[in-house]
Amino acid sequence: LAAPDAETCTGFPKPGAKTELVRDPPLPVTLRRATVVDGSAEPGEVASAGPDGFDVGTGAGLLRVLELTPAARKPMAARDFLNGYRLCAGECFR
Repeated sequence: LAAPDAETCTGFPKPGAKTELVRDPPLPVTLRRATVVDGSAEPGEVASAGPDGFDVGTGAGLLRVLELTPAARKPMAARDFLNGYRLCAGECFR
């Protein structure tokens, strides 16, 4: 999702990074907008979640997810996703 020199990556009009939240059952999502932030975590691991979005580890640092589209839903801000899905640090995307 993040280009090496990009500060902010957007997925408009259509592209995005498809992944799934590891739950029972798994929740497919498309990451639509994210920005690079300082920190580290294992690739796919949620490092933190807060009102500005949630941070996910990559091979080269962290991405703060700002907007995403859960399966069969409309695009939403990460804070709205967090209100409904209660994502916690330590959960994983694959």
